[in-house]
Amino acid sequence: MNTEDLKKAGYHRHDKPTLKLADVLWQKDIRDEDGGLKYFIDIYQYDYPDFIHFESETRFYRRNNTFIITIMYNPNQKVEDIESIFEEFYQKMNMEPDKHNN
Repeated sequence: MNTEDLKKAGYHRHDKPTLKLADVLWQKDIRDEDGGLKYFIDIYQYDYPDFIHFESETRFYRRNNTFIITIMYNPNQKVEDIESIFEEFYQKMNMEPDKHNN
């Protein structure tokens, strides 16, 4: 995964995110078939002198509970892998759409 892959997959770049010490936040909204927001995927980019590190995170909601799921960096990871993992978790755990942003 690299920054070009994130751009091609529809992620929006936000420089200097405020919630983490990352250098860049890449964010994509995941919507249902009716256009309602299900969840956001946040990919934090950390720039080091010799490499770039990515950390993927999302928040899921169910029955007034919030679950923050983080996928740690793997250099062989693809954007599609991350999206697939989050979507599988959303479906199998019967999560609810993000009511805070709908």
